[in-house]
Amino acid sequence: MWFFRSLTDLFHNPTQEAHLQLFRIALGVACTVKFLGELVQGMWDFLADGSYSRYELGRRRGPDAVALVAALHHPVTVLRLAAAPALTLGPWPHAAAAVVALGLAFELTYLYRFNTVYLMLCAACLVVAGAPGRGLTVTYAQSCANTFAQFLIVLITGQMYVNSAWIKARSPHFRSGLRVAQWIEAGAAIRPRLPRREFFYPSLF
Repeated sequence: MWFFRSLTDLFHNPTQEAHLQLFRIALGVACTVKFLGELVQGMWDFLADGSYSRYELGRRRGPDAVALVAALHHPVTVLRLAAAPALTLGPWPHAAAAVVALGLAFELTYLYRFNTVYLMLCAACLVVAGAPGRGLTVTYAQSCANTFAQFLIVLITGQMYVNSAWIKARSPHFRSGLRVAQWIEAGAAIRPRLPRREFFYPSLF
């Protein structure tokens, strides 16, 4: 199997460069959609003076930390919003991946979400890729330039799904369907109070 052979060969076995390059393009699109979507949802004012989110962060981290995070919030938001499409379209993929990874890491200082951790780790993997490609072009050469980065991405993604399945398999709450039912019921109850649609379930559910 490719995954274990890469480990035993110390990542010197060749892989097709296009695989990681297509992943870079998809990751850049995903991060662009995430960052733009968060702005639409009001993330620009997430740490504004008088907001509950700023109060809650200050209660957890202290006034000095919240002042620093709030001061960096807007500049980092702009930088990572520029870096995300640059990861897909730009000529400097390593630099764009590094800025995206740092921007996502900064987000974790005030809002911890598992999908943010996953995207951050994937962007960090692209930083160590030897041939991430540029723009929307991909190369179909076989080389070991991307073997290590591709190995890390497969490892991160694989453990995420395995651990998620393991946690759900051990949960009577999830296995009974109660978790899904509660999620859908709560979503229907709060949707009229939201300024815009954030999710959709077919009425059959």
